[in-house]
Amino acid sequence: MYKTNITFFAFFLALTFHVKSSVNTSNVQYKDSTFFLLARNKAMIERMFLSGDVEKMNEALNENVDINCTDEHGNNALHIVAYQENFGLLNSLLNLQVNSSQINKDNFTYENIIHIHMFLTAKIKEDDIHSFNSQYGNHINGDNFTKNYHRYKNYVDKNKNTALHNAAYLCKRDLIDKFLKIGVNPSRKNNNNQTYKDLLKNIDDFLSFDKNKVKKALQANVWIDSFDKHGNTVLHLAAYKNTPFQEFENIYGGLAISINARNHSGLTQAMILEQNKRTGCIDITDEAYFKRIEEYNERLKMIEG
Repeated sequence: MYKTNITFFAFFLALTFHVKSSVNTSNVQYKDSTFFLLARNKAMIERMFLSGDVEKMNEALNENVDINCTDEHGNNALHIVAYQENFGLLNSLLNLQVNSSQINKDNFTYENIIHIHMFLTAKIKEDDIHSFNSQYGNHINGDNFTKNYHRYKNYVDKNKNTALHNAAYLCKRDLIDKFLKIGVNPSRKNNNNQTYKDLLKNIDDFLSFDKNKVKKALQANVWIDSFDKHGNTVLHLAAYKNTPFQEFENIYGGLAISINARNHSGLTQAMILEQNKRTGCIDITDEAYFKRIEEYNERLKMIEG
């Protein structure tokens, strides 16, 4: 699935000129070859409309395409853009009155395809659904999704990650038990030959402050903003442990770890350092320590910017 930037102005401009015209063919004698040409042209226009590409879809609209055309799998344009995660186009297609109840050969409506996306990316909480609907329009019925997402337990993404893999990678540990209970296969391996437990171990290794383990985790493409069960990234942990700056730099130097991340207590790394300073956990006269931390954070800001 690939995301596409949407130019809504161009899309709606095309709709403005989408005027159906009737052609009087009563006095025209067609040869067989003409019918073949027309059929081929019709199929080409429909493929353009089902491409998910805004420019091609606009061209197809100008050619008076049947907006409810489907591909060989029974997918209409709503299915296609949902598969492509082109969610910004959904409302435009619905405004065109593309059939939202169309069921493809997998017995899915376009909303089911959005459900699969949400499930596989471990976005199954009420806040996740609200966030999606706020951004793209009310395409997800929360109750319907919650009751039925167990249907997608055997699905994988393009990298063969299950919902368990993605929950582990994103440190959504609270969802792992839920996915296991509904039957997501814990032994399934992704394209990197990893189970979800391998991904959890990568996170533990990355947060270990052991240089060799951290290196191994990075080689396994660990998420550098990974956090523990309390929401602490390595920056939080370094602040809690009063890890000397040079020691931290030797292990994690050069990584653009977010300095704005908050743990489950709502604290950033800087807040923890200030707390430590006030409570005497760090020598209040150790201005050099704080200066080095500030320099590190400034460098990270430059990298992130």
